[in-house]
Amino acid sequence: MDELGPVARRHLRRNFRLGVLNGTAYGMAEAMIDSSLVMSWFISQLTSSSFLVGLVSPIRNAGWFLPQLFISGYAQRQERKMPLYHWCSVVRSVSLGLLAAAVWGLGARYPGALLACLFVFITLLSLGEGFSGISFLDIVAKTIPARRRGSFFAWRSFLGGLLALGSGAAVRYILGGALGLAFPDNFALLFTLAFVGMTISVIGFSSIVEPIEPVDGRVVPFVAQLRRAWGLARQDRNLSQLIIARMLLVVAGGIATPFYIVYAKDHLGAPASSVGTYLLTLTVFSVAANFVWSRISARFGNKMVIVLSAAAGMGAPLGALSAGLAGSLPLFFLPFALQGVYQSSIMIGQVNFILDIAPGADRPIYIGLVNTILGITSMALAASGLIVDWVGYHALFGLAALFFALGCGVALGLRDPRAKPAASPAVTP
Repeated sequence: MDELGPVARRHLRRNFRLGVLNGTAYGMAEAMIDSSLVMSWFISQLTSSSFLVGLVSPIRNAGWFLPQLFISGYAQRQERKMPLYHWCSVVRSVSLGLLAAAVWGLGARYPGALLACLFVFITLLSLGEGFSGISFLDIVAKTIPARRRGSFFAWRSFLGGLLALGSGAAVRYILGGALGLAFPDNFALLFTLAFVGMTISVIGFSSIVEPIEPVDGRVVPFVAQLRRAWGLARQDRNLSQLIIARMLLVVAGGIATPFYIVYAKDHLGAPASSVGTYLLTLTVFSVAANFVWSRISARFGNKMVIVLSAAAGMGAPLGALSAGLAGSLPLFFLPFALQGVYQSSIMIGQVNFILDIAPGADRPIYIGLVNTILGITSMALAASGLIVDWVGYHALFGLAALFFALGCGVALGLRDPRAKPAASPAVTP
């Protein structure tokens, strides 16, 4: 804890627990609106367009990543990052509430209007996450010591995963017709529950005691900020290597995932309740892998997490391809299981690596540069639906596996600043 100031040390236990509460509630909310399962099924009930089915994931990714370099100059000169986090997070919570209200109000009579509302409010939700992202990560870096961040993100993922298990059961129960709700009212209920979880998440993190650190208060024009960010990427080989690895993994992790459930529905006869079943599968394996990644992070560093998780992630599209070629619906749990293993590693490995290599004063610009480039990359995921239409699902799954392999290869070249083995810290806050 030596790198923390006195305020952060004094409030470490409180901030740790509130940060975990934030992640726990967020995990529950995200499971209710999972873009690769819930949203993909919802859209496929409203349209046969593969392009629209494949559009939610790039919106979610680009909305999170793209704004961050644009906001980095403003965030960098703010002594307190919490106000930026708070108000942007309110936007995302309200957007989710408005989406739920729109689905309740419109019903099944206006599928075009439902689709329009979905994309508008999901875009606002994602942008709210993106504009709050730098402040979130900067506050985490200021309040949680580096050696405990692995366990911090692990606890968030573990407890969030437990609630997500409940969410998966709820999704299966609600979409299976047990409450007697027809489409789209069953999805409206899911979005309402997600709104509740998101609101609790925002309140939790907004209650953290943020320490004040010295900042450079000069106003830096965006062009100058962009030039400086580009200079940092050229000078810091580790940063540029990380950017390339994460670009490949963003494509790998996003290009095929929206189509796993649609493929299972259209080609293997999966029922609506399978959305909950696969969500439970994804969550169980995510929770199980979570503490493994945490221990690897603490003992061997975050490079090892990135490399091993990319190798595991490659099994998701290969599992979908194998189940499809075998015509086996029971075997189709594989892509969701391995997707859960991979997804649970992202905050612990990839995001933590940025916090490890970024100097404190330049942390916002490091985060902003990486995430804005990933946002631009995410926009390419919109082509996934076109790939399905042109060459089919199997080719898409094979392409995703190839990108995972390339990302794993590039990640092998990273230099982990915490590569020296260390004893695994206790995960008790």
